[in-house]
Amino acid sequence: QDEALSIADLVAVIRDGGIAQVDSPQHLYTHPADVDLAGFIGEANVVEGIARGDRVETPLGLLEVRGGLDARVGQAMTVLVRPEQVWVFPYEDGPGISGRVVSAGFHGHDSVIGIAIESDAVSQPITSRVLGALALAMGSPVRINVRGPVNAWPKDSEVVTLNDHAVERHG
Repeated sequence: QDEALSIADLVAVIRDGGIAQVDSPQHLYTHPADVDLAGFIGEANVVEGIARGDRVETPLGLLEVRGGLDARVGQAMTVLVRPEQVWVFPYEDGPGISGRVVSAGFHGHDSVIGIAIESDAVSQPITSRVLGALALAMGSPVRINVRGPVNAWPKDSEVVTLNDHAVERHG
């Protein structure tokens, strides 16, 4: 995928024998047709959310949705947050969502940090990609914020629990 995104003017993604999306590499990455395509194209943090007007409420906060939100209030959503949208702050108190470092990898131009957030609604660590070296020891307390708009898609009919509130979405 990296090579196709870096040299192509236009990329077609084929899934199950059909074309899932045809777009420029930039638009494909920032506006994937669905969450499966988003994960195929690049690293993805996927969390549950609830539509709240033109935003989506998630365990990572109330987030702006790219291109606006076409969903009714209370509708269950699947939300994509790219790792470069997750900003990490090396302190325990202050604004943002609290968490602890569970992995860290230095790659020269950037660092990839795994953060376990303090929420039962997120079972997997949240991945952050930050410029340069961010020296954080395993277990270090951090705060995270999501910057920029995220992508969100309506979920199938189901009940989602977020912040101790159950919301049912009817298909």
